[in-house]
Amino acid sequence: ERLGVALAAVPRVEVAPSSANFLLLRVGGRTGRELAAGLAASGLAVRRLAELDAAGWIRVTVGGPVENDRLVRAIGEVAHG
Repeated sequence: ERLGVALAAVPRVEVAPSSANFLLLRVGGRTGRELAAGLAASGLAVRRLAELDAAGWIRVTVGGPVENDRLVRAIGEVAHG
C-alpha cells in the first residue's frame, strides 16, 4: 500500500487499485512503451502489457523499501521529462 500511495502522489501518475504484489500504473500523456523505455533508461525493468499499452498502463512489482523508493523517483523523472 505504501508504494501505491507514493506513486499516486506523483503528478500525472494514476495507479490502479490492487491487492496483489504488483501494481498497474500509467503516466498521463505517455504510452506504456514510452513509460517502460523511460524506466529502462533508469535501470528499472517493468512489464508492458500489450493489451493495455496504448492506454499507457505498465505493471510493476512491489519490492523492498529501497527498490520502491527508486521506482518512485524514476517515475517522477519520467512524468516530468
